[in-house]
Amino acid sequence: MQTLRAPTGDEMHRLYMMGYDAWGDGDTKAEHLLACETSEKYRAGEWFVWDLDGQPVASLLVLQQRYKLPPGSIGLAAVATDPDCRRRGYAYALIEAVINHFVEQQNTQAVFLHSDIDLNFYRRLGFEVAAPGSHCMVKKIATDFHFDQLPDYF
Repeated sequence: MQTLRAPTGDEMHRLYMMGYDAWGDGDTKAEHLLACETSEKYRAGEWFVWDLDGQPVASLLVLQQRYKLPPGSIGLAAVATDPDCRRRGYAYALIEAVINHFVEQQNTQAVFLHSDIDLNFYRRLGFEVAAPGSHCMVKKIATDFHFDQLPDYF
């Protein structure tokens, strides 16, 4: 069974390691884990996982408070899939479930993210480039959503 849920404290190292190949920046695994554990951004957000039969296979961080996001919007960060589970649609399912959760719970009108992968991955989910030349992307849930400047975490 697949479902959206919050991670347990025991799972956080596993989540951090999902993105090690992309964000490890030459650090050892121990250095990467320490950087994640002490990250202000990671502590300021709310983590979600896509669960497959009791195991997290994809994760992401929702940012709302720490960054200057336009009213009615959220930011997604640290979207990652376990390397052994990639290319099976788990990140898509997770992103869609998180967006639906925040639309239902908080009437979210738009979702921002910074893409450090091929932009087409997020375009397939309805995201578009928020400003020419930027890797900031936005998915407008409300067609009349407007923003004057990009969120400050991009």
